[in-house]
Formats: sequence, structure tokens, C-alpha cells
Amino acid sequence: MHLPKTPAFILLLSESSFKIEDVLRLPQTSSNEKEPKIEELLSKLKTLQQAKVVIEEEVKEALSFKNTLQDEEDALSIEVLKLERTLNEKEETRRSLQLKCEELEQEWQRQFELKQQKEELVNQYSCQIQETKLKHRKIRLQRDSPLRYNLLNTLDSSC
Repeated sequence: MHLPKTPAFILLLSESSFKIEDVLRLPQTSSNEKEPKIEELLSKLKTLQQAKVVIEEEVKEALSFKNTLQDEEDALSIEVLKLERTLNEKEETRRSLQLKCEELEQEWQRQFELKQQKEELVNQYSCQIQETKLKHRKIRLQRDSPLRYNLLNTLDSSC
């Protein structure tokens, strides 16, 4: 027989000087008596009934505690599921934003390169325009005055 070692039960045992051996063993009878006295049996019965009440209370408390723990575990499981769902959503959002960022970065790089090409073309066209203006100026000067033409040749080497 296994009895619980709970504080209330141990207290009952110590207060009533209740011992396991006493429960398992019948009261000692004198050699001329064959059966234990009724008072002794009633006393033992009363002690056992008190122990039973204490054990039943302990069982109720243990079951209540078990139910409370189960409720807490259920609540924590639900919270874990919610947090995992939130984590998955945030990871998906992060991946989506990362992709968008990479796309924007590539678009920015493409726009930057296009701008540089346009600036180079503008510079190239400006030089071509300058060259064309200078050629026309030379031609006019050759017709008008050969002296000015020599002066312009020295200025032409700057572009």
C-alpha cells in the first residue's frame, strides 16, 4: 500500500500518531483475548477515515492543479501558434520587401547608367556642334580674310 507524502497527510499522521504499520497490523490483544477490542477497532477506523478525507482533499487539489496546468499549457500552445504565424507573416513580408528593394536597386542602377549615357551623348553632340560652328567660321574667314583664318586655327586646337 502506497500512501502520499503530501504535507497535509504527513501532518495528520504526525498529529494522530498514525503509522502505516498500525494500519496494516491488527491491534495487539492479550493472550486470553482472541479478537481486538471494539474501541481499538473504532479508533483505527476513525483514523483511517480521517486519512481518507485528507487523501481525497489532496487528490482534489492535485486534479485542480493538473487542470490549471493543462489550461496554461493550452493557452501557451495557442500563443505559440499565434507567434509562429506572426513570425511566418513577417518573414514573408521581409522577403517581399527584400525582393522589392533589389528590384528598385537594379532599376536605379539602370536609370543611373542611362543618365550617364545621355550626358555623354549631350557632351558628344555639344562637341560636334562646336566643331561644326568652327568649320563654318573657318570657311567664312577664309573667304573674308586670310589673316583671321590663321588666328582661328590656333583657337581651334582647344576642343
